[in-house]
Amino acid sequence: MAEELAAGQGIEIDLTMPDGKGGRKYITPHVLKHTAITWAVQRGAFLPDVASYFSTSLETIERVYWHHSPDHQRSAVEAMDRRK
Repeated sequence: MAEELAAGQGIEIDLTMPDGKGGRKYITPHVLKHTAITWAVQRGAFLPDVASYFSTSLETIERVYWHHSPDHQRSAVEAMDRRK
């Protein structure tokens, strides 16, 4: 598999930690896109904007990334807080 990625489908980076774990890994464009979407959602971006910006369906954004949002399950938490 490493040979396939070396042919231009990804980049190789060194993720070696101080304890020696990790090592060289191949990172694909999909991994970079996934990380960027996760960061946008974590920072509270409007989900339809995220979907449009990253050319990904809103359904996928909601299904795969919504749990990273600071608003995820906020209404449920607020409802439980009102019980007090």
